Amino acid sequence: MSNSTKLLFEAMRYCEQTKIKSFEYEAEGLRIIIKKEPQEMLIQTNDKESPKKSVSEATVFEAEEKRYQNMAPMNSKELISEMTGIFYDRSAPDQEPYLKIGKKINVGDVIGLVEVMKCFMEIKAAASGTVQEILISNGMMIEYGQPLAVIEEAST
Repeated sequence: MSNSTKLLFEAMRYCEQTKIKSFEYEAEGLRIIIKKEPQEMLIQTNDKESPKKSVSEATVFEAEEKRYQNMAPMNSKELISEMTGIFYDRSAPDQEPYLKIGKKINVGDVIGLVEVMKCFMEIKAAASGTVQEILISNGMMIEYGQPLAVIEEAST
């Protein structure tokens, strides 16, 4: 995930968590507008049998932001993906998942695998602690910089 994409998601998170109703940013020919007010949006399909559907923009924003809205508490840390690809939570279908809620992990422990161009790369924990929340699922496409799990950091 690029820095500009990270900044966009941070702006979306900030707007969602505050009383700000709209946010507008313009630089270098790029214009971003984030609004909380629902606006009607028309979704049209090529299927002649399915009618045109009207959906609230606020609903679309909520669905898109849902996977990134989990903000770790002060004593917690998000484990972040260092690559883009397909995430696998175990080394084989008959094996236990690398991450489970309540499991203690250490720096360097494998927390998942990412398939990139038919190669499997290990994702290793950058912090030690106890798994509080798992933000992704097996077979999910993940992006660089995307939070994968939240851990309560081990006290030093």
